[in-house]
Amino acid sequence: ISDGDVMLVDISEDRVRGSAIYVVGAGNEAVVKRVELRLDGSLLVKSDNPSYEPIILPRHDTDELRVIGKVVWTGGLV
Repeated sequence: ISDGDVMLVDISEDRVRGSAIYVVGAGNEAVVKRVELRLDGSLLVKSDNPSYEPIILPRHDTDELRVIGKVVWTGGLV
């Protein structure tokens, strides 16, 4: 997903299920991240941009992640 791309976001998906790309609330901003539900109940939050380190949210902190919706389609200029 590149800057300026259009995304279709399913806002009925308000929690992480498996592994997908989600729009999540981070403070007063919304960001798009890959989020993976791990077997121990923790969440791995990562960016496709290698400049950003992945974040692991332990199971007891997963409620702090506000899921706005799941990205189901993207489109952009070729």
